[in-house]
Amino acid sequence: MIEKGDMVKVVPLYLECVSGRSNKFWEIGWLSDVEWMVVYGRIGSRGTPRAKKYQTSWQARAQYNKIIQEKMQKGYKVKIRPIDRPDCFPFTEDYNLVVDVNHETKMATILTPAAKTTKMAWESLQLIREVKEC
Repeated sequence: MIEKGDMVKVVPLYLECVSGRSNKFWEIGWLSDVEWMVVYGRIGSRGTPRAKKYQTSWQARAQYNKIIQEKMQKGYKVKIRPIDRPDCFPFTEDYNLVVDVNHETKMATILTPAAKTTKMAWESLQLIREVKEC
């Protein structure tokens, strides 16, 4: 569970469809509480980004879940994002401080290294834990 004061990285969801003549990737990541972005294309390419913005976080989350289900029904599978994959998403290379958490909506407000705050869905955040040696 994410709590105030945690350090997090923003992580997009990465899927691939490799069958027959298909050799495609598709990834989705949150830009804010009302906006997410999809990047899609042939595996090995930079891909084409498309952002979607909604009036409410509820609408954004509903459409986010719907589009993921549609892709999985088409044969896309969740994969580990290739390490050499070009990054189109903001915030993903940085560590971000959680400054507020809403446990009811599962949203966290993060402070980016550029001193900007933005709300993110928990599922797009990876908690960073420091490993302490004994």
